[in-house]
Amino acid sequence: MCIRDRCKRSAISIHENRFIIAMDFNFLVFPSPKPSYTHSSFYGSVLYIPTDPYLWETTPPLVPFNQTFLLADKESACAVHGAYEASCIPCLFVPAKIPSNKILLHFHGNSEDAGGSKSLATTLRNYLNVNVLIVEYKGYGIYKGSPSASSILDDADLVFTYLICALRFKPEDILIFGRSIGSGPACYLSSKYSIHSLILMSAFTTLREVVKGIVGPLLKYMVADRFNNAEWLKTAKCPVFLVHGDMDKFVNAKHALELYKAVKGKRKLHIAETMTHDKLNAIADFITPLMTFYKEIGYEVVSNVRGYDASSDPTKKTTSKKESLYYFPIKAFNKPVSP
Repeated sequence: MCIRDRCKRSAISIHENRFIIAMDFNFLVFPSPKPSYTHSSFYGSVLYIPTDPYLWETTPPLVPFNQTFLLADKESACAVHGAYEASCIPCLFVPAKIPSNKILLHFHGNSEDAGGSKSLATTLRNYLNVNVLIVEYKGYGIYKGSPSASSILDDADLVFTYLICALRFKPEDILIFGRSIGSGPACYLSSKYSIHSLILMSAFTTLREVVKGIVGPLLKYMVADRFNNAEWLKTAKCPVFLVHGDMDKFVNAKHALELYKAVKGKRKLHIAETMTHDKLNAIADFITPLMTFYKEIGYEVVSNVRGYDASSDPTKKTTSKKESLYYFPIKAFNKPVSP
């Protein structure tokens, strides 16, 4: 059953069972796909960030391979990894091929988990030469729990603080990417912190307006007005790049135009003619206009993509070793424990 039919069925039940409506709309926003990865399948790439900041200095974010099977059992895991005495946020780390002092915080879409978004994250890593940290949502992938707007925002804030306090990144060296539902935490953080830049893909003004486009103006009020991206972008403290599909049937391209108007600083909007909500040509629809934007704002990128002619592009200047070299202060983060 398609999303539109599901919402219409909910509308029929409006006077019969409000709980069913809420559940159906929650499915619409947070579909929680089948996990695409496990604790061990991405061994060495999964970071377990404690939700208790007091554990950041004493808890290595990586778990030894021969102990990952215990993570499914919370009681046993407590003895293995200190973070599990409370809880932790699993994130996928994609390191820059050339040492970089910049990191991109990646918030994926609602129909994929962190593993499913790794391909696009790797493409961003390759062209921008930045470290990438893909944040998982509750109820997605290996992160147990139920997804909600509040939990996503709380986790986003905590991971951002972890990058600054535990991994010693500067806010101005943190890029943030948000796709679809991920545009919510991305815009939220950009309104709070002076980050390097914000990249939005298939973003929306508010979730309520997305529902309005699917089921009509009346039923939109059955959904809480969560993720007010348009309002957050008014106070964004960084350059903003937006890309949206002209063929997006889920989030109309008008959302991108409204978000573009909300940005007060440097901005760029690219509407890709053949791009939908879920499908795109990563290079033509996204990377090429993104690189053009960074060139326009004067951001120097060290690309490691084979065949890319850095000498022909003024944005591809090699930085000095002192500027580009970066080591993480946590030993276990630099070198996973051998099985």
